[in-house]
Amino acid sequence: MKAHASSPQDRSLFLQLVARLLSPFARFCIRHSLPLQEVVELLKFSLVDAAREELRHEGKEISASRVSAMTGVHRKDIARFAELGKPTMSARGSIGRVMVHWQHDKRFTTSSGKPRALICEGRECEFIDLVNSVTGGDNSPYSVLHEMERLGVVKRTGPIVSLIWRDFAPDPEVEDGISMLAEDVSDLYRSVNENIFTREKTPNFHMKTEFDNIPLSALPKIRQWILEEGSSFHRKVRTYLAKFDRDFNRSSKKEEPSVRVAFGSFSVAEVEEQSSPRKNVPEKSR
Repeated sequence: MKAHASSPQDRSLFLQLVARLLSPFARFCIRHSLPLQEVVELLKFSLVDAAREELRHEGKEISASRVSAMTGVHRKDIARFAELGKPTMSARGSIGRVMVHWQHDKRFTTSSGKPRALICEGRECEFIDLVNSVTGGDNSPYSVLHEMERLGVVKRTGPIVSLIWRDFAPDPEVEDGISMLAEDVSDLYRSVNENIFTREKTPNFHMKTEFDNIPLSALPKIRQWILEEGSSFHRKVRTYLAKFDRDFNRSSKKEEPSVRVAFGSFSVAEVEEQSSPRKNVPEKSR
C-alpha cells in the first residue's frame, strides 16, 4: 500500500485517530500490568516490520537507513530486530482452517459435499494430508488431532476420525482470544483504510447495528439469537467463497494472482449508565 501525502489538517486528524485507537489498547495494558518499556519495545518492532513490508511491497531495497527514516527507530534497534522472527501458527490457531478445508475440499468430502471420515493413522494417512494442506507442514498433524479431540470437534474410532462440529469458536483461553483480536483489528484497519483511500467501485462491507435501551433480562436471548444467526450466515459465506478458492476449485486460472477475502463479525453488550428514564429511539446502523 503506497504512502499518502498528508496535509497538516490530515496529520492532525490521523494523530487524533491514533489517540482514539490507543485508548482501548492502553486500558488493556493497564489491566494486564504491561509496563511502558515493554510496550515501547513492541511498538518499535512493529514499526520496523511494517516499514520493511512497505519497502518490499514497493520493490525497493530494504536498508536500515531507509527503515530508520520511515519510522524514527534507531538503526541499532533495527539491526537487533532483524534477528527476531514472527511467531508461527500454533496447533490451536490452525484448527478453524482445517475444519473449513475438511468441509469444502473435494479430497476430503463425500459425493454429497459432506466431510468424510478420514484415516488418521500412518505417515501418509488422509488426516495428515488434510492438515499439511492447511499448514504446509509447519504444525504436527498429531498435535492438531489431539487438540481437536480435546476440544470435542472430532470423534475418533480406532484409525478413523470424523468431524462432528461444523463451526469453531475458541473457548475462552487467553491465547485464542488475543490471537483473534489481533487478526480482526488488522483486517478491520485494512478494510476501512481501503474504503477511504482506494475508493473501489464496490467498497468493503463495514456496518454496525446498535440499540442502546434494551432491558438486561433480554440479553441471554439476544446473545443466543446472534450466535445462531451469525454462525448460520458465516456457513453461507464459507460455502460461497469456497467455490472460488483454488484450494477447492482447481479449475481456476493459476496465472492470476491470489487474493485473500475475509468476512468478520462480532457482537458486544454492556450495561448503560442512565440517570433518568429514556425515550424510545430508533436503531443506529451504518
